[in-house]
Amino acid sequence: MSLSFNDFQKQDISFDINKLRNACDDVLKIKGFDTSLGIPHFAGIPLNQIPNDPNSIKGNKVRGIYWTKPNSSGEEVTRDVNVEESKYTQFVEEFKNTYFKEVYNELQKSYRLGRVRLLLKKPR
Repeated sequence: MSLSFNDFQKQDISFDINKLRNACDDVLKIKGFDTSLGIPHFAGIPLNQIPNDPNSIKGNKVRGIYWTKPNSSGEEVTRDVNVEESKYTQFVEEFKNTYFKEVYNELQKSYRLGRVRLLLKKPR
């Protein structure tokens, strides 16, 4: 697969990076990264959920399915549960007063959004 810059289009939309950083700090004050599932340096904070389904943002559903190379064989394996990304359409109430809600609303005007999260992932 080759990639060229023709695969990308500049969009007429921008967001304030300082407000995004502050919003991240605000969210982290409200709810820190949950690393209780036993995988260090790999966690998330959901910003939206399946409507009226608080379980859609708990446990393994925070991460959802992912691929990893757990050993020296270099072979990639699938882990965790499959998540229906397109069903995540309701913004999480506890974050509605953050700049992320404004960004979410603005993006929704032009794009069909799926699951939106803040992720903590240690580089490989």
